[in-house]
Amino acid sequence: MVAPKCPGTEVREEYKRGFGVPTLIAVHPENDPKGEGWDIAKAWAAATGGHRAGCLESSFVAEVKSDLMGEQTILCGMLQAG
Repeated sequence: MVAPKCPGTEVREEYKRGFGVPTLIAVHPENDPKGEGWDIAKAWAAATGGHRAGCLESSFVAEVKSDLMGEQTILCGMLQAG
């Protein structure tokens, strides 16, 4: 999994500016029998500029929780501000 921590449009804009966005990477051991998963994930993260802002090792569960928390915060914030 390679998960930039922002929407795709922002990933692209930061890449074009020569920057990147923080990116979480994870590889499930059962799905990586050849042991190449981390190298592939790091290459994908670098290809999107994530290595410039930082890549952090994560897990699929942690990424789901992070996304849900972020979406909940945004939705609740909009309801309060609206």
